[in-house]
Amino acid sequence: MNVIYDTAHKTEVILRYLVPALGCLGKLENDKLADLVNRCRFHSVLKNQILESPGPRQEGYLWFTIQSFCQSYNYNHLEGNKSGTRIWQKREFIFYDWSLLDGELRGDSLQILESGDIISISYQNVIELMDKYDDIREAIKDLSRKNAAYYHHRNLLLNLPPALRVKQFREENRAFVNCFNQEIQAMHVNLSVRAYYNQLKKLQANTVAG
Repeated sequence: MNVIYDTAHKTEVILRYLVPALGCLGKLENDKLADLVNRCRFHSVLKNQILESPGPRQEGYLWFTIQSFCQSYNYNHLEGNKSGTRIWQKREFIFYDWSLLDGELRGDSLQILESGDIISISYQNVIELMDKYDDIREAIKDLSRKNAAYYHHRNLLLNLPPALRVKQFREENRAFVNCFNQEIQAMHVNLSVRAYYNQLKKLQANTVAG
């Protein structure tokens, strides 16, 4: 993972992408911007790189991708397979609430699925920014509420019968489905590749019959 040290370019990217996505810094004073920029790291990463592995809070980072999808997953060492836990969209803040806000262990691995640029801020720096700036604290809390809503929706999805699960997943994640193979897609609906493929065939048959 290459760190880019060009401060002017990093500042430009933060102002163009990260600040609008954070949605709380309508009045961005020079001191606050400098503080934010100094705490951010700007990386150029390759496809399929692992950004984070499970571990304690103090090793965690908040991530923000510019061009790339990411995925979180758990790895079952006994069975030797991965189970998807979340798809992260482009230009979305990536963090685990239970670790950042509550100090718990991070259990997921985080993988970037496309080459591109990404910004990182250590959890410690995020906490310090939240303590220092009320608007940043409220923005992170709002993002945390959105994360909770995502996981609630995901749990409902995973409780659907396989055919409905695959159908809804594909409808809700069209860009992701168009970019990545069936092995990755199957991970995120808790199905084997073979079972996922079989459900796709059924969906296609139903479409033709309809």
